[in-house]
Amino acid sequence: MSVPREDAKTVLIWGFVSDRNFRFQGVSAMRSVHAEANAIISASRDQMIGSSLYLTGVEADTGEYVKNSNSCSMCKRMIINAGIETVYVRDDKDNYRVVKVADWIEKDESLEGTFGY
Repeated sequence: MSVPREDAKTVLIWGFVSDRNFRFQGVSAMRSVHAEANAIISASRDQMIGSSLYLTGVEADTGEYVKNSNSCSMCKRMIINAGIETVYVRDDKDNYRVVKVADWIEKDESLEGTFGY
């Protein structure tokens, strides 16, 4: 499967995870921002509205794609507020999962007390 492209507005990001346990320590333990946040702060507002974001997670120690990866709760909020419409998550070399950001709004996990990845 080739990289899906729906529109001219895209934001390409690449995420590395060096330590699986570190992912669950929370935002306050991080010395840097997640790839989603970095993409959002690096683009102008007009580039974000109606755009698509491509997310790829790769284990730094093995080079394997992160299985069942997803944006954390904080990154989901930033994606929603940035006006991004679609997130493409690379699951392996050939497959992408399509996430409609509107689904995150309709099924707000914070109302159920679900946080994190």
